[in-house]
Amino acid sequence: MLADARRLEAQAVEHILDRATVLLATTTGLDSDVLGQRQFDLAVIDEACQSTEPGCWIPLLRSQRIVLAGDHCQLPPTVVSREAQQQGFGVSLFERLATQYEQQITRRLTVQYRMHEAIMAFSSSEFYGNALIAHDSVRGHLLADLTRVGYVPVVYLPSSYERDLRQLVNHRQDLVDRRRAAKLRAGAVLREHRARPPQKLSRWTRAWERWAASAPQLSEHARWVVGELLAEVVHLDGLVDAADARLRRATKGDRLVGRLMGEPGVGEVTAWVLRAYVGDFARFRSGKGLARYCGLSPCNASSGGRQADAGLVRGCNRLLRATLIQAAHRLARTEPRWVALSKSLRARGKPGSVAAAAVANRWARGLWHRMVAA
Repeated sequence: MLADARRLEAQAVEHILDRATVLLATTTGLDSDVLGQRQFDLAVIDEACQSTEPGCWIPLLRSQRIVLAGDHCQLPPTVVSREAQQQGFGVSLFERLATQYEQQITRRLTVQYRMHEAIMAFSSSEFYGNALIAHDSVRGHLLADLTRVGYVPVVYLPSSYERDLRQLVNHRQDLVDRRRAAKLRAGAVLREHRARPPQKLSRWTRAWERWAASAPQLSEHARWVVGELLAEVVHLDGLVDAADARLRRATKGDRLVGRLMGEPGVGEVTAWVLRAYVGDFARFRSGKGLARYCGLSPCNASSGGRQADAGLVRGCNRLLRATLIQAAHRLARTEPRWVALSKSLRARGKPGSVAAAAVANRWARGLWHRMVAA
């Protein structure tokens, strides 16, 4: 049965080769038992200048006519052996014939379709005797043309004002993260010593901090550690307040910040982050584009016939996305429209984080329309 299968396969290959009008192959791939003694009317070797001369002789022996296409002023054959290079293997058949017979057997294509004529000018004068001509379709084309036809997106360059705002909001966020870390470490020490307040005190209120500094369950050294962490929190509170004051001064008179703070659920920090990282809302073509830039679009993971949600897109500024998610949580508690959407999603079994992301996504889309209209 195996022999019959091989015979049928060979017959199928022979049938295909006999009926084919054009055969595509590498130069060395033609030297195969599959082709047998077949001869061809015409062989065209593309990029012939990058093929060694022995490689070109294989199709030459099977063809009545040969066309070598290439440019010997560009890349030569790749020959690893230095000795072979010295023996002439680095010179292609194309280059040898073009040098020996010149215009008797060569034809130069003078019109090029790739580059601006100013870029073309150097190679034309250095290698082609100023014979090259740029086609009208590329003669004056610029990188800016790619944006006009939608081939590449326009890159937004933030102003110096926006770059300064980004530094300020990033510095403020760093202080907030350090304060949170100090609070977590203080809480961990209290939990390790099973220290609990004698009455229901809200964490990180003045009364709670006074209790934490003198909790009787703490050892002498643990009490010192907690005291140091509480002092660090107080110090960082002051630094955060100073950063807030600096941001207020920097954005004083900024109309966009004023419009953002006029939005329900948007406070100073949200407005500052949006102003710093979004900048000009009109640079986005749609609200959907803004939502994706903010990292609020869902990501789909597909494999074969399986499709699954994979959270939110990862290519975004994490501070911007986190700020909008926090704003969405506020909106889902205070604004009727977003309260209804959040409850609807939760009723369908969606986790709270998914509901908040959905609220943030739709809110960002609406925000784009309002900001662009204003």
